[in-house]
Amino acid sequence: MMNRLLTLACGSLILASCSEKPTTQTEQASTQKMSSPVAQKKKTELPTKISFNEHIQPILSASCYHCHGPDSGTRYPEDEPLRLDQEQGVFSVRESGKPVIIKGDPDNSFLLQLMESQDADVVMPPHPSKSPHGKIMDPSEIAMVRQWIKEGAEFEAHWAYIAPKKAA
Repeated sequence: MMNRLLTLACGSLILASCSEKPTTQTEQASTQKMSSPVAQKKKTELPTKISFNEHIQPILSASCYHCHGPDSGTRYPEDEPLRLDQEQGVFSVRESGKPVIIKGDPDNSFLLQLMESQDADVVMPPHPSKSPHGKIMDPSEIAMVRQWIKEGAEFEAHWAYIAPKKAA
C-alpha cells in the first residue's frame, strides 16, 4: 500500500513538472535557441525557382481572391475590376497606364507596393480592422511574391492541365 502511494505521489510530481516553464538558465537557453534568427531564417528561405501553381496561387487565393478572383459578384474595384487569378488581368494596362505587375520589376509593381504598404488604409489585403476579409500577410509570403515578380511573374496552366513528368 505504501509503495502505491509513493508511486502515485511521484507520478503526480512528474506530471505537474511537465506543465511548468523551464526554470534553469540552461533550459531557458535551449528554449530560446528554437526561436533563434537562424531557425527563423530556415523557415523563410525561398525556393530556388518560384512556381505560380505551387507557391503563388495559394498565397493569392488566401489573401486576394475574395475581392480579385473568379467571382465577379465580389470583384473590386467596381469601376475597374481586377482579376489576379488570370494572367490577362494582371498584365493588362490599367487606368494608371501600367499593369498591376511589371514582369521583372517588383519595386515598380503596384501589387507589391500595396502588399508592402504600412498604411492601414492602403495595404492589400485590407487590414482586418478595415474589412471582414482583411488579413495581415506573412512577410515570407510577400517575399515570395516579390521573388516571383523578379523572376518574370510566369503564370502556369492549371495543374490539372499539365502533363505529369517523372521525377529526375
